Amino acid sequence: MIKREGFGNILADGSKIASEKIGKGSDVYAIHSLGQELGMHSSKLYRSMGATYAFDPTPGRHTTPTLDFSASGRLGQPNGLLNGFSLPTEFKKPGDDRNEAEKLIVGIWQSLNSLGLCQFVSIYQKHPLVELIKAVVGWNLTIDELIKIGIRIQTLRQAFTLREGIDIINNKLPERAVGIDYLADYKGYCEKIGWNPENGYPLKETLIDLNLDFVIKDLY
Repeated sequence: MIKREGFGNILADGSKIASEKIGKGSDVYAIHSLGQELGMHSSKLYRSMGATYAFDPTPGRHTTPTLDFSASGRLGQPNGLLNGFSLPTEFKKPGDDRNEAEKLIVGIWQSLNSLGLCQFVSIYQKHPLVELIKAVVGWNLTIDELIKIGIRIQTLRQAFTLREGIDIINNKLPERAVGIDYLADYKGYCEKIGWNPENGYPLKETLIDLNLDFVIKDLY
């Protein structure tokens, strides 16, 4: 594949392009999202990962925030790092609590990502995050402020993807990767985070609230 020799030349650009070259119905075996191969992490086991794999601004990656994976205890289980952070009681059931929980996970996770911390700190790190930030850069932030910063990051990522012409809301996962109605999950999350659930566009009032009003001219 590295040398693009023989059949390796067909595989070198990923499964999507390989299936287009091969044809003969091979596309059903190409497990990707907009050309990005899905991780080994199953969107049938971690149900919210269906929406993440399909609709995150950079789709198909398991490292983007997703509720069920983050709350599974393997990655993202709140401990001493996230003092003051909690999820709604009924987040495992479809409905308002679940949509709110997805928004909270996205917010806190994108803030963690922006700090340059490995995601595994949520398992092993015991020192409170807000105290770490204050000690290093002097910012006296709260968990709620970190969540809003993360939502701002996610909204800007979404705006960039949309501006570049990616019709993310109409992306579809391979059937072999589907466990639930991931589009319905995503629309509920959009309503919570302040995006139009019909097309994924951040609402103008959301952009203004997040100090992203300079983005409005690129989307509207």
